[in-house]
Amino acid sequence: MPGFVRPPDEIARLTAAAKAMRRGGATQFEISQALNVSGSTIARWAAEGGWRVSDMAGEIPREA
Repeated sequence: MPGFVRPPDEIARLTAAAKAMRRGGATQFEISQALNVSGSTIARWAAEGGWRVSDMAGEIPREA
């Protein structure tokens, strides 16, 4: 049984905001708190969208 169902336009807005926050270095917990979305939902969006920490590992500049 599904929980709270958000409208598609709200999901798109929240997903974009979560992705931007993650790329900016925010943790899953910080994103969850800021957007009032469960941590498991953030994890699912990140896995589906390819923006988990492991997915972005090649994008993060490394210090020499």
